[in-house]
Amino acid sequence: AKAAGFGYKVEEVNESSILSTDIKLIVESDVYVPEVDDTLVWNGITYIIVFVSPVQPANQAVIYECQIRVGEKIGRNR
Repeated sequence: AKAAGFGYKVEEVNESSILSTDIKLIVESDVYVPEVDDTLVWNGITYIIVFVSPVQPANQAVIYECQIRVGEKIGRNR
């Protein structure tokens, strides 16, 4: 699946549900449906998905906005 990653804005980071090291990953919905606790490698680093939000106009997912985090599975903080 194609994806693009971005850092969170300073005002979005609260160091509890969104850490300064978290990345917002936008994933196309063509093949892969991301789920919380999935792991993935992004730029050579292993991340865990901690939050997924589908963008779905007309009830059809077009993209998924994911919050990914470096490290071990730490539960659903968001």
